[in-house]
Amino acid sequence: MDPNQETAELMTRFLLGQLSDEERKVVEERFLTDDEYFAQLLVMEDSLVDDYVLGRLTGDQLKNAEVLFRSSAIGKREVKFTQNLVASLKKAREAKEQGAKQKTKRALVTNQIVSPKTSPWRQSQASMNLIASGFRSLPAVFSATLGLIILLLAGVAIYFIFQYQRQNRELLAQRVELERNFQDVREKLNQESQNSAELNKRLDLETEKRTQAEEALARSHNSGSPSIMSVVLLPTIFQRSGGAKTVTLNTGTNRLQLLLEISSANYPAYNVRIKTFDGQTIWSRDSIPASQIKQSKLSLILNSSLFPYNDYRIELLGQPDNGTGQLIADYAFKVRK
Repeated sequence: MDPNQETAELMTRFLLGQLSDEERKVVEERFLTDDEYFAQLLVMEDSLVDDYVLGRLTGDQLKNAEVLFRSSAIGKREVKFTQNLVASLKKAREAKEQGAKQKTKRALVTNQIVSPKTSPWRQSQASMNLIASGFRSLPAVFSATLGLIILLLAGVAIYFIFQYQRQNRELLAQRVELERNFQDVREKLNQESQNSAELNKRLDLETEKRTQAEEALARSHNSGSPSIMSVVLLPTIFQRSGGAKTVTLNTGTNRLQLLLEISSANYPAYNVRIKTFDGQTIWSRDSIPASQIKQSKLSLILNSSLFPYNDYRIELLGQPDNGTGQLIADYAFKVRK
C-alpha cells in the first residue's frame, strides 16, 4: 500500500498545507472516492507524525507541521500518543539493557562463590546448575513483562488509529462541504455586486438624460423669449453678506440657470444642496454624474419660483463610490426682485 515517490510527495505537501487550491481539490475529491488512496494518505500522515516527533523535519516542513499538529485536538493527541510510544519503547530498551547488566553481574558474583571442599565433578556440576537456573529465570520474567507491555501498546495504538481515521474522514468531509458553501456564497455576492453596478450605471444614464432634457427645454425656452437667466457662481467663504452675487429676477424670467465653477472633478458623482442662510432647504439632488460637468462648470436649471427675495447658500458635495458625500465647495448668491 506504500505510495510511490511522487504520490508520497504530493500527500506530504497536502498534509502540510503547501498545495494550490486546484491541487488540493483534486486530492480531496480522490480520497473521498478512493478508499485505497485514503488509506495511503493515513499512512503518510502517521509517517509525518513520526518524523515530527523524532525531529527529522526542518525548515518550512517543520513550521507547517507545528501549525498542523498543534492547531487541532486530534493532531495533539496523535503527537502525544507517538511521543508516549517512543518513550515506552525507549524505557523497555533501557530495562532490557539493565537486565543484561544484572545478568552479567550475577554471573560474576556466581563465579566468585567459594565452593565447599568436594570432588571436582560435584563442584563443577553445582556451578553449572546455578548458572543455568539464573539464565532460565531472568529472561523468562523479562520477556513476559515486555510482551505484555507491547501487547497493551499495540491494542491502544489500534484503537486510536481507528478512531483517528473515522474522525479524520468526518473532518475532511466537513471541510470540503464548507469550502463548497463558501464558493457558492462568494459567487452569489459577485453576482449581486455585478447587478448593483449595472443598476448604478442605469441610474447615472437616466440622470444624465434627465439633465440633458432639462437643458434642452431651457434652451428652447430661451430661444423664443428671454425667460431664462444664467449666473456663474464661484466658490466663496460661507458668509451672509459680502462677496455674494446678486441676482435680479425680472417678471418675465421663469428659469434660473446656475453655473457652479468647479476647479477639479475628482469624484464620479456629486450632490447639491441649496439652502437659505436660515437653514431651510430649497432644492437638492444626489448622484449627479461627473459627465454633466462641462468646461469646469456644473449647470443647474431651476424654476425661478423656487427663489423668493432672500439670500442663498449652495453646498457642493463629492460622492465617492463607497461612503458618504464630502463637502468640497460653498457658493452664495442673493435674489432680488
